[in-house]
Amino acid sequence: MPQITMYDPHAPEHAHGIYVSELLSAFREVEHEITVNLLGTREWGTAEAANTLRCTLYPAIPVARARAEYANVIVWVFARLVRPAALEWQIIRHALKHPEIAAIHYQLPQGLCTALSRYVFQRLRKQRLLTVHNIEPHDLRPRWFRAARTIVNRAVLRSFDALIVHSEKLGADLAAYLGRHSPPVFIACHGTGSPDVDGSPSLETRLRERSILFLGAARPNKGLHVLLKAMTELPGFTLTLAGYRGYDRYRERVVQPLLETARKNGSHISVLSGFLDKDRVRQLLLSHSLVALPYTQFSSDSGILHLAIAYGIPVVVTDVGALPEAVTTFGIGVVVPPGEPSAFAAGIRRLYTLEAADIEEGFSKAKRTLSWTQAALQTASIYKAILSNTDSIHADDD
Repeated sequence: MPQITMYDPHAPEHAHGIYVSELLSAFREVEHEITVNLLGTREWGTAEAANTLRCTLYPAIPVARARAEYANVIVWVFARLVRPAALEWQIIRHALKHPEIAAIHYQLPQGLCTALSRYVFQRLRKQRLLTVHNIEPHDLRPRWFRAARTIVNRAVLRSFDALIVHSEKLGADLAAYLGRHSPPVFIACHGTGSPDVDGSPSLETRLRERSILFLGAARPNKGLHVLLKAMTELPGFTLTLAGYRGYDRYRERVVQPLLETARKNGSHISVLSGFLDKDRVRQLLLSHSLVALPYTQFSSDSGILHLAIAYGIPVVVTDVGALPEAVTTFGIGVVVPPGEPSAFAAGIRRLYTLEAADIEEGFSKAKRTLSWTQAALQTASIYKAILSNTDSIHADDD
């Protein structure tokens, strides 16, 4: 039976760790011709989620440590510099110890170390594929750094034998980004759960509350500044900023002044700082009218969007990345232009012209089409296509 190892360096409670857990659990239910193992962090050895995976688990990846845990900044910087090479070596070591493995499925590459290790895997005659969660990383680095990183990022992505994305739009964007040297790009849906929401208020009831939820860290590309400006045009609406953390310069110089101005103008805005566990996130999703995703730049899908689908919460999103695809396909919200506060406010008002019954029907269709079972079936089909092509690819390499 062919074997594939999925590699993920994130902790089990991280969003990527949860994604891997859900996908592998569903994969075991629907696929019996291919075995998938997990090469994960050492935290998986004690994680409750590991009990649901029902696959062979290799918790060998060292956990990333916080800066405060190091003796001084020099040691911390050194650890950051060597970590990519250390992680890539763990993957190579795993492949050497397990010759029966036909391919490694990365959830995150390690920069140039991953690009260079392609030659090792070619010698081992093992394929590598990557799920591309973000075509371009999003952060606050200077422009010159981002330009250099783009060159490296293209080299890394082109070093894989195949790439997986979660939507048609991202597939087209990725192929254009990589040009004629792009590896084959496959599409598998992200996967959306169906949590138990019995006893929660109906969508019609929640919409009457006129409560907006912004969930996650305050990054500049997430457009929180756009949403705060839009609040001045939304009297009668409340806003909750949940999981508000990170990126101090953006928060202090941009968000905080806008937050204070909005409150002075009468907007009721609650702030819930820090990490939120799954139960708290569930409570927030089931107690708000809509989720706001006012991204200004994005080259990916959104885990928050899939949470909103899972819990049946309408969304207002901007026309960037893959955000509009599910919203327009299933009719579960409104799409507006990015970077325009007045347009975002108008989009929220437009949401209230939609029929609650039509939105609920859209959520039902989305949950069937984007279920974890469908994600696992599509991933299994990709594995089979890649494995059937292994001999010809390595013959070309020779």
